[in-house]
Amino acid sequence: MAENYNIDDFINVESPIKEEQVNFKRFKSPFKVRSLTADEVTTLRKQATKPVLNKRTHTYQPEMDQNKFSDLVMAESVIVPDLKNEKLQKAYGAIGEPAKVLELML
Repeated sequence: MAENYNIDDFINVESPIKEEQVNFKRFKSPFKVRSLTADEVTTLRKQATKPVLNKRTHTYQPEMDQNKFSDLVMAESVIVPDLKNEKLQKAYGAIGEPAKVLELML
């Protein structure tokens, strides 16, 4: 049974990426955060995955580090402030660790 629909309803739709500002009393400017696409999440998942030796089968199997994945998602979702900014990282004592900067800020 064919349902009535217009194929144009599925073309040229709005972007799935949403941006939002979040205000914290501690900071003069609001944070700006965004949602991630499925491709971005897949890329972050791959970055958080490493091969681990299965001692029983003597083969390497991929294993995702859930903490690393969460850190990558948080850091990638924040647009403002730039968590990769050297001055911001130095101020919070977390050079090269964008997720740690966010954790220390909040």
